Amino acid sequence: MIESPEPVQSAEKPGEQLAVLETRALFLPHEQFPVLREELEAMRPDIEAEIALANGQTVTNLEQAEFAGVILSKLDDRQKLIEGKVKPFTQIAFKLHRWLTSYNGEWTSPLETARRSLKGRVIAWQVEQERKAEKERQRLQAEADRKAQGVRDRIQREIDRKNAEAQAAKRTETHEKKLQQVEELREQQAAVAAPVVNVEPPKASTVRTSKRWQAQVEDLATFLEAALKEPTLRGYIEVDTTKLARGKSANTALLAPGIKFYQVTV
Repeated sequence: MIESPEPVQSAEKPGEQLAVLETRALFLPHEQFPVLREELEAMRPDIEAEIALANGQTVTNLEQAEFAGVILSKLDDRQKLIEGKVKPFTQIAFKLHRWLTSYNGEWTSPLETARRSLKGRVIAWQVEQERKAEKERQRLQAEADRKAQGVRDRIQREIDRKNAEAQAAKRTETHEKKLQQVEELREQQAAVAAPVVNVEPPKASTVRTSKRWQAQVEDLATFLEAALKEPTLRGYIEVDTTKLARGKSANTALLAPGIKFYQVTV
């Protein structure tokens, strides 16, 4: 048997006193809960009989359907009776949970606020370092691209000069030789590419952070049009049939292409 806790002499706040006094019922099995249990146990034969009667009932004609209605009414009444007896205990538990949740929040909410604020400053610093690193990468990449373009431009000028010499050559072999040199220069030019520059931001702090993707709808019509052509995108389209059903209930004239509305009996 669960022993009743010692009475609380005082409470700092009315909410605490209310919670303690009302939830003491949870610790008084010798006063309250056994009474409920005895009442429910006394009902058990009737409950089992009503369940057996409901499970054994067949409905193939009007008379059986009418009798099923009587059984359903008895089951509803029995369920309401039990819920009414248990409700005082669930209300006590709900009040305790609500108060403890609020009480917990009084202590933890400031901690969580401080934690989020401080971590936010760390993340802001990391994002700024990444921004600076990316800006430096773009600068170095642009410089590398300019150098590579300069090499290609010099080769192009040489190509133009060789082409001019080829056109001015009076001997066929000289003309062909110049054209061959032009082809070699074009191959050199095509091979000139700027190196890919990578700049790493400073080492991140020991604060654990992570990156995650987010999605934002910019043009729903464009997305839906693409989903019609790309099957993999269709899996990301979710039709809220519950909301559609409520809309149909509110407006029976509602029609939605591709959606079938139907009624069920409950």
